[in-house]
Amino acid sequence: MTKETTKNVSVAKALNEELQQVTYVAMKPGVDLHGDMVDLETIRLAKESFNRQLRKANLANLYHISKTNDFDIIESYLAPTDMTLNGNFVQKGEWLVTLSVTNNELWGMIKSDEITGVSIGAMCNIEEI
Repeated sequence: MTKETTKNVSVAKALNEELQQVTYVAMKPGVDLHGDMVDLETIRLAKESFNRQLRKANLANLYHISKTNDFDIIESYLAPTDMTLNGNFVQKGEWLVTLSVTNNELWGMIKSDEITGVSIGAMCNIEEI
């Protein structure tokens, strides 16, 4: 996700400069950027599906355009308790993803907030209410 494609959304991320890793909140309950309602159970199911696929294939993909070796997904988990991530509240059950970044240019884009988050690349069925 880049600044050009986001609305004014507070991004919860934490950097580990020494390891060149970033942790983002990948999904949280409420209305998402597409206007769809997401609950904690849906988040849990999406994370489990993502993790199953992650074990089967290299999913590292930059901007939904191309596979890349510039980062690895090293953690994908639900917040075990309410917590803060770099000063941002994270609710128990929100989905967090940690990336290990090997490309210095990409790392610079993450640090400068040119890249503001991750996309889970999900497909879904929508039910009109």
